[in-house]
Amino acid sequence: MAVYLAGRRSYGWRTVEQALTSLGAIAGLVAMTLMVLMVLLSARIPLVDRAIGHDGALGRRGPTAPATRGDHHSEPINQAAVPVLESEITQANSAQVCTVSGATYTTTAYLQSLQSALDQAR
Repeated sequence: MAVYLAGRRSYGWRTVEQALTSLGAIAGLVAMTLMVLMVLLSARIPLVDRAIGHDGALGRRGPTAPATRGDHHSEPINQAAVPVLESEITQANSAQVCTVSGATYTTTAYLQSLQSALDQAR
């Protein structure tokens, strides 16, 4: 809006043409703001991820933080991710599997724990 107000000499509401130009400028500024938000969310910047998370931005409930005891936000995602991880690990016969979407921290912690256990068993 600051950009729109700063350039108010170019825009106006007196004629249909000016009104349409003003509405187009406002729509463009709103679209640009939303695109910047989309880039921030797709970049998975930790600060933004912790604040609202990718799933929260999409309107889905799901944690983006590491699981801890009593963390009711992480428990449902862990319950969904662990069976998928176990299945993928069994099929691959390796700890080198893809990250479960929406459970990045859970997947990372699980795979690190698995790799540590495998290393200790050797």
